[in-house]
Amino acid sequence: MTGPVLTVLAACGEAVAAACAPLVDLLGPDVVSLAGPIFEVPLVLDVVARELNHASFVGRLSGVRVLAAALGADLGLVGAASLVYDALVTSAPGMSGR
Repeated sequence: MTGPVLTVLAACGEAVAAACAPLVDLLGPDVVSLAGPIFEVPLVLDVVARELNHASFVGRLSGVRVLAAALGADLGLVGAASLVYDALVTSAPGMSGR
């Protein structure tokens, strides 16, 4: 990766950390799990972790681990499949829908 690409990835990590900081302060988790292709890049996770632990009170007090979701880039696909499955099961004859 070249300089401009690294700069953009770091900026993305900073933006994600800024968006997550209020939620971390509100909910107080020990771990934040992030999903999507961009979080497969270790640099992005490192920047998010550094900035999140700097920007949030919980991060400063006890530290918050930032991890890539175990399903990685397939998370969206799994979520979509579960919605389809749920729609099929709840719309089956004899099943009560929502």
